[in-house]
Formats: sequence, structure tokens, C-alpha cells
Amino acid sequence: MKVGTKESRRKALVISRLVATITLTQTWNGWADSGWLASQMAQSDSQRTQMDQLSPEEREQVRKNYLRFKKLPPQERERIRKNFHEWQQLSPEEKQKLRERYKQMNR
Repeated sequence: MKVGTKESRRKALVISRLVATITLTQTWNGWADSGWLASQMAQSDSQRTQMDQLSPEEREQVRKNYLRFKKLPPQERERIRKNFHEWQQLSPEEKQKLRERYKQMNR
């Protein structure tokens, strides 16, 4: 699979949605602040809409990935969440540079 192809972009989108869904689920289970809760509920609705756009096969892959994630030790789940949040903070240019570096490393 080539980096930058439609399939790889779609898989990356599925993975990012999975991590966002996992993060939201973990946050939902851990906090009950009402103002925060309302904003999370709105995001959760947005996530459901995104999941609805996936094919049944992609939804099944997201479900399997989520179950795999839940089986990880707490430290590993936290590491994944931390990396995801750091990725979200990057600018589009920084993300592109990292993608290109990753592509070069995996040739």
C-alpha cells in the first residue's frame, strides 16, 4: 500500500476516528463535569456521524481495534492517548513532514 493513496488516507482516517472514539469513551467514563460533559456529548454525536459514513467492513475494523486497545495495559493505553494528543497539536505542515519522514524510513 502506497503512502498517500486513497486507501492509505482512508485507513489513517479510520485509525484517527478510532483513537478519538476511544479517548472520548475513556473520558466519558472518568469525568462527569456538566459543562465538559455537554461538549463531549456534542463531539460524541459528531463521532457517530463519522462512523455512519464508514462501510460495514471499516466499522468492524474500528470495533476490533477498539477491543484490542481495551485489552492493552493501562500504561500502553495512556502512551497511545498521549501520542494522539501530541499529534493533534501539530500543524498540518509538521504532520506532512513527519509523514514524509516515515515514508522515507519505510522504503
